[in-house]
Amino acid sequence: MTTSDECLTALDDPACTLPDADRPVRRDGWHALLGSATIATADGPRTARFEFPADPETAAAVAGLASDEVACCAFFEFGIRVREGGLELRATVPPGHERVVEGLLRLAAS
Repeated sequence: MTTSDECLTALDDPACTLPDADRPVRRDGWHALLGSATIATADGPRTARFEFPADPETAAAVAGLASDEVACCAFFEFGIRVREGGLELRATVPPGHERVVEGLLRLAAS
């Protein structure tokens, strides 16, 4: 089992401008959100895909956290797709940031 400290280390990226003191709170936000994913999978080494129920609260949480993340980690690209029966979040990073995708997937599994 992966510890939350291991996930935080995997999510830590030198390009991130989020203050160190705020990183555990952000990690906990991701952990709570990704824990509700019905599917968490890698679509290659630079993209993670998560599926959630398509209710308004989850959609707002996904959009809010993705928006917050881009504010401090501009290297992220998030795609959100809503369709009947589900909501999909894709998190993609450029080469050199693959470890962050691995960290998100570990958070979803822990």
